[in-house]
Amino acid sequence: FLDSVVGNIPNMVFVKDAEELRFVRLNKAAEELLGVKEKDLLGTNDYDNFPKKDADFFIRMDRKVLAEKNLLDIHEEQIHTRQGDKLLHTKKIPILDDHGKPLYLLGISEDITERRRLEKMLIENEATLRQIVDTATDAIFLKGVDGRYIKTNKACSKLFLIDHAKMPGKTAAELFSPEIAADIAKMDQEVIQQGKVVVTTRERVTPAGKIYLSAVRTPLRGPDGKIIGVLGVVRDITELKKMETELAVAKATEALSKVARPMAHDFNNALTAIVGYASLIDDELAADSPIKQEIAQIVKAVKRAEVLTSNFQDFARNPKLPTDDKAGPGGQR
Repeated sequence: FLDSVVGNIPNMVFVKDAEELRFVRLNKAAEELLGVKEKDLLGTNDYDNFPKKDADFFIRMDRKVLAEKNLLDIHEEQIHTRQGDKLLHTKKIPILDDHGKPLYLLGISEDITERRRLEKMLIENEATLRQIVDTATDAIFLKGVDGRYIKTNKACSKLFLIDHAKMPGKTAAELFSPEIAADIAKMDQEVIQQGKVVVTTRERVTPAGKIYLSAVRTPLRGPDGKIIGVLGVVRDITELKKMETELAVAKATEALSKVARPMAHDFNNALTAIVGYASLIDDELAADSPIKQEIAQIVKAVKRAEVLTSNFQDFARNPKLPTDDKAGPGGQR
């Protein structure tokens, strides 16, 4: 039974004699890891199977275990095998006789090559992600459920006009005005209590003028699904709002122009007809007729109307509506 257990343990198990440190036992996992059959390894030592540098290290550790008669935990050691280079986590312990003399050395090695590769990849990915976050133009922050900032990126400094390095550990109430802090707390609580993504747009006045900030808040969950914080991304959409306003004005002026052009034309025709009829009537009147003065007033009024109509035509050709250049989108955190 014990042989079956040892033979099927997923980690490499090997036994060496204490005198010459030659292999006397090897399980299946060891055969697979080393790429060698047990029968080919029995009776050989480390110098027969590994490069001298590796063998020197293995033998030195073996002698240390046998001399101190204690467990030795080697957290990481490299080994060159027929399957390629491997990283092992190895534990070695002496097997003693009734008099305390070492008879054998028992070793158990776990292949941690893939784990180390994944750990390295995780570290590299984390560094890459941190670089992406730090160079992002959007403000990105992470908060706990208590409302305290945990992490912030550099863009927070520019957008919130606060040194982002001073934000972690503090709440909005410690960083912003009471009105803004209350609004921030309300948005955070909506995310935490409802467990959903919340998208908001806020207008804020800064020393540089009004700005608009669009924020997306997402709940962060732990392994058990419980909400443990809030991830926020805030973007300055001032220019976007400005373009939207300009587009709306352009559409409105275009529509107004379409109506104004034919109206100006019709007004002009009507005024021309009035002047024409007034001139005909004037020609028919006697020189001393008091009505001539009334006709003169009509013509004078029509001339003024023609000037206004001409201005109206100019506007119809190139309409411009006034815009509030000082108005702009605002902010939130």
